[in-house]
Amino acid sequence: MNDVVKFKPKKNNNKPKKIHKFRIFVIIVIVAYLVAMLGIYISKPVNKVTVIQGEIADEQRFEGYVIRDETILSTNMVSDIMLTKTEGSRVGKNEAIATYVSKTKQEMETKIKELDEKIQLAMESQTNLWPTDAKKIETEIESIITKLSNTNERQAVLQYKKEIDSLTEKKAKMIGELSPSGSYINQLISERNKYEKELNESTDYIKTNLSGVVSTRIDNLENVLTAKNVNDITYEQLEGFKLRTDEIIPNNTKSIKIIDNYYCYIVVSIKDEHKDSIQVGDKVQIRLNYGDLTKTTAEIVNIKEEGDAKTVVLKITKNVEELISYRKISFDIIWWEQQGLKIPNVAVKGQGNSATVTLLKYGLEYEVRVKIKAQNDDYAIITDLSASDLEELNLSSEDVKRSINIYDELIIK
Repeated sequence: MNDVVKFKPKKNNNKPKKIHKFRIFVIIVIVAYLVAMLGIYISKPVNKVTVIQGEIADEQRFEGYVIRDETILSTNMVSDIMLTKTEGSRVGKNEAIATYVSKTKQEMETKIKELDEKIQLAMESQTNLWPTDAKKIETEIESIITKLSNTNERQAVLQYKKEIDSLTEKKAKMIGELSPSGSYINQLISERNKYEKELNESTDYIKTNLSGVVSTRIDNLENVLTAKNVNDITYEQLEGFKLRTDEIIPNNTKSIKIIDNYYCYIVVSIKDEHKDSIQVGDKVQIRLNYGDLTKTTAEIVNIKEEGDAKTVVLKITKNVEELISYRKISFDIIWWEQQGLKIPNVAVKGQGNSATVTLLKYGLEYEVRVKIKAQNDDYAIITDLSASDLEELNLSSEDVKRSINIYDELIIK
């Protein structure tokens, strides 16, 4: 029987080799492309900006005149005045706010001070005889002295001094009753009380018949620039007073006034394009350059033409106390503010909802349609196109497949 010889077909080992070679070829092509792109990128540096979350505003610095409802109180105009309230503090109707300073009063205050020093020296020489209660009073006095050193408010200072005097007298009487020199201490206390009584009886207090903020900063324009005639005053008149901007009104030693702290006016001259877009009743944000530099709302209550400018009267009802020391001020008007995705103007082309930016992603550039929400001289706030924007431009969502996000990189062309 003839043996049948069976032949097994040879496996094609070339196929895996071809696939392997193809993969190597693809990798080489990709690497070559990346190297070429890197070469282009290095040889042609790209100016880029990063999209950030930010705010832009249209604001301007102005100079303006402060006009208030203020009343100078009747004084004798001979003696100097000393406030018993802190400058700029609020006071009520019929409240004592100041006293007249006389030579006799100053002499009595000097004698009381000298007697206080003598009483203190006499007590210090008898510390070994101090009763427990006297030592407690001394501790209380030290605590009040600490408070006194941490305040500048005149009313608080006067109150603390009054408490110290009372406690000192109480302590002195305790020690006087127990010490050999007690009769001497008691004599000093008696003499001091006599002068203090005379001082209180001779003190002529100035009371206010109005409520408001008390001040001795008088510039003699209180009866010229009034809240009643604010709409009749021209900017030319105001400039005629030759006032310095941000200059503090000096204290007057013989006059005192009460200011209505609920509102005041700022009169300003506006010459640029903004003058054509404002009207009475509009509200704008202003930033005062005093206090904590906070922004406050001002209402436009009057506008009148003056040559090529408009004289505008702004009324504010907050932060009024921050202006009591000034007549002519510098401040900012903030016409508008906008927050959002912030980019430099050089990174965007076009206007409104027809603007475009060039987005850089993974080395590739894409032109993306955006809308400019707001723009000043340097920056723009952008956002994606809305449905109404797409309809206006006859576009569909398919035409705008990419959007701009925070930290994206844009190319400046």
